[in-house]
Amino acid sequence: MSKARRPNLRRLLWHAVYELLARTMKHEEWTFMNYGYAPVQPGDVDLELDGGDEPNRYHIQLYHQVAGVVDLHGMDVLEVGSGRGGGSAYICRAMGPKSVTGLDLAGARWLSVENSTRLPAFRPGLIR
Repeated sequence: MSKARRPNLRRLLWHAVYELLARTMKHEEWTFMNYGYAPVQPGDVDLELDGGDEPNRYHIQLYHQVAGVVDLHGMDVLEVGSGRGGGSAYICRAMGPKSVTGLDLAGARWLSVENSTRLPAFRPGLIR
């Protein structure tokens, strides 16, 4: 197989793996698919979270670390590669944007985030 075709094959395989995981692991609490962030410097303080967000602490801290450097209040936010929508839902709840649109390749990933769509500014979508 030529090197030019390998990235396409790799992308197709990962897409299939994520779809399979999303279809078989329908746990409502599985809303994040990203890595996490933990403060490591002395004096760094953990982010204060509501009790319901505590199981996703490291995922949320990553979103806070990256998106928190910009004031998103009143802005329209687009998250490309939003997975199951947990990060988009957190941004919507905690950072006060006018709207958040989460886009992803895999439709099955959104199965466990349907409750998040009750947030007034949140719109899931698919990249085709």
